Amino acid sequence: MLAARITVVIIAILGVVIARNPDSSVFGIVSFAWAGFGAAFGPLVICALFWKRTNLPGAISGMAVGGIMVFVWKYLIKPLGGVFGIYELLPVVPYGTYHN
Repeated sequence: MLAARITVVIIAILGVVIARNPDSSVFGIVSFAWAGFGAAFGPLVICALFWKRTNLPGAISGMAVGGIMVFVWKYLIKPLGGVFGIYELLPVVPYGTYHN
């Protein structure tokens, strides 16, 4: 019970910090969250439906690579600008698909 209360307090504090940041927006946060969700689970669902050789190690590695590459793209590659300034989900899905 104590762990649940502490977790609620930490999440509430995190929400206040994000809300007080003038550079953050709800749209940006939700967009980033959906990019991670789509890159981690999208290729897995497609491969599981249409490819008979999908297996557990491939599913786990595809989810991990897809989720990690969203962070890599947003914070390391996207700041380069130009053609690299596109939404994270589009270039990251092939990485997750390849590792499935």
